[in-house]
Amino acid sequence: MINKALVQLLILASSVITTLYSYADDTPTFDKQVQELITQEELTGITWATIEDQQINIGSFGYANVSRSEAMQTTHKMHVGSVAKSVIAMGVLRLITQGELSLETDVEYLLSELSFDNPWKGTSPIMVKHLLAHTAGLDNIRMWQFLSTSPSADTPLSDAFPGEDETLLKVRFKPGTQYVYSNMGYTLLAMVIEKVTGQRYESYLDFELLKPLAMNNSTFEFVSQVGDKADPLLAMGYHEDNVEQSAVAMYLTSAAHKRICPIKLFHSLSSLFSFVIARYYFTKMP
Repeated sequence: MINKALVQLLILASSVITTLYSYADDTPTFDKQVQELITQEELTGITWATIEDQQINIGSFGYANVSRSEAMQTTHKMHVGSVAKSVIAMGVLRLITQGELSLETDVEYLLSELSFDNPWKGTSPIMVKHLLAHTAGLDNIRMWQFLSTSPSADTPLSDAFPGEDETLLKVRFKPGTQYVYSNMGYTLLAMVIEKVTGQRYESYLDFELLKPLAMNNSTFEFVSQVGDKADPLLAMGYHEDNVEQSAVAMYLTSAAHKRICPIKLFHSLSSLFSFVIARYYFTKMP
């Protein structure tokens, strides 16, 4: 199921990009092409935005909630998954520019309550720059961190790294020498933010990044489509065949959860582009 979905999204992304270049000056045609692609790929609903000559064009198609026959609108919100990592990185960069952190900050020392197993600790400890660039040598994710009903919205980030599992934070190669994508690494960055600021990472990022960008309909706080954290504008999630899946809390929520209004995201692209440039620089560092 996962592989099929990924293939569909890759095909859709490739097709949309091709269509964008072909019909950038013809918004109605572009919208029609996107709608056809969504139907072809059997996706439930989507909201999109394009930028041309500093003009933002937005659109939506499909359903935000199939069972209620609720059409997707450009004002609907959705979880953006690992795009949250980009904003977490921006929050870390902000702390660096303020002198609260540095790229060379020793994360193993800063988060000494965790059980790191780094054979190169004496000469090559895990640093902030390694977590930012996915070069810390850590594993990506354990299935129990991802598929569990135990965590709640208020579960501490440290619960994702129980001390009794001595292999959980095992460093597989000398930090800074190889790239391996790591959800655990970005959860550690969220813990770094909390350690330095003395507040929950969600509150820090909402106030220091999203609020100045006027992204008032976006948040790092956990929200769902149901329950006491429900947001009526949050689009429902779906598996294949339109099987509903409401959002649930995860141990590694900092690496993969963020509710966002897509329109505001595109109003903030200049800041995100700045992050991309910075991240490229980090990956080139030894």
